[in-house]
Amino acid sequence: MNHLLNYRLRRLFGWPGLVGMGLWAMCLTLFIALVQPAQLRLEEMRHSADSLQVRMQRANRVLNSKTESAEVQLAEFYRVFPNARATADLIAKIADIAQRHGLNLEQGEYRATPDKLGKLTRLQMTLPLRGRYQQIRGCLAELGSELPIVALEQLQFERQKVGDTVLDAKVRLVLFLGQAS
Repeated sequence: MNHLLNYRLRRLFGWPGLVGMGLWAMCLTLFIALVQPAQLRLEEMRHSADSLQVRMQRANRVLNSKTESAEVQLAEFYRVFPNARATADLIAKIADIAQRHGLNLEQGEYRATPDKLGKLTRLQMTLPLRGRYQQIRGCLAELGSELPIVALEQLQFERQKVGDTVLDAKVRLVLFLGQAS
C-alpha cells in the first residue's frame, strides 16, 4: 500500500516535486521548532527592556531635576526596588526562569542582610544548578534582563569528567529589596 502511494506521488509530481515538498515540510518544521519560539523570547525581552527603559528614564528625570531636593531624589531611587514583602514572588520568578531553561531549583541557601547606611536589604542566595552550560548561561542572562535588581555575585562550575556536557554550578545571586513600609 505504502509502495503504491509512493509510486503514484512520484508519477504525479516527479522527483523534483517530491524533493520540493520534502524541503517545504522541513522548512515548516524548523520554523515551528526554532524560529517561532525565538521570536516569542525576543518579544518578551523587548517588553522587559522597554519596561526597564521607562523606569530608567523616570529615575533620570528625577535625578536631573534641579527642583527636587536630595531627599526626594533618594526616595525615588529607593522606590525602584521592590518591597521586601515581595521576596517569595521574586524567588518564585527566579525558579520559573530556571525551569524555562530546563534547570531545577530544589534547594538553596538564603541570607538577608540589611544595609547599614541605606534602606536596602541584600538577600544573598546560593543556588545549586545542574545542566548544560548553554542552559545555565541562558538562565542567568534572562535573570539579568527580567530582574534588574538581581546581581550575580559568584559563579562556580564543576564537571565530573572532562567529556561531560552536564555541569554542576553554584550560583550566588544578590537580590536588592526595599524596606517594608
